[in-house]
Amino acid sequence: MLDAVINSVNGMANGFPKTQVDQEELYDAKIVKLTLQPIVENAIFNGIEPSGRNGLIQIHVYTENGILYISVKDNGIGISPENIEKLLTDTSRITRSNMSGIGLPNVDRRLKLVYGEEYGLKLESELDQYTLITIALPLEF
Repeated sequence: MLDAVINSVNGMANGFPKTQVDQEELYDAKIVKLTLQPIVENAIFNGIEPSGRNGLIQIHVYTENGILYISVKDNGIGISPENIEKLLTDTSRITRSNMSGIGLPNVDRRLKLVYGEEYGLKLESELDQYTLITIALPLEF
């Protein structure tokens, strides 16, 4: 359930993600395990911490046309346009000794395997401004 996941993420990040859920019943929506946590971790460790400034993470949950959207936005260092394209598809960085950077591709692949190619992650970013990752999955209760 989304409610349990949001509570867990808030505890993991010392309560600082600002969460907006558009409709109360969305707290009861089903979500694949380990979908939101790696995205929030990515925002903290790869976006906000390298910036050296106080960070903000916003989680927004909403639905449109039977699709559940969960967006995670941070005000960290951002991602360059050339890296956005390969971030979800390039797994060449994965080695036996270095597993960093595989959280996002893993989440995207799992969502596509479970729900189909039209679901998964979408990334937007502007360097030194923000990164916005939107999760799309079917709305299920």
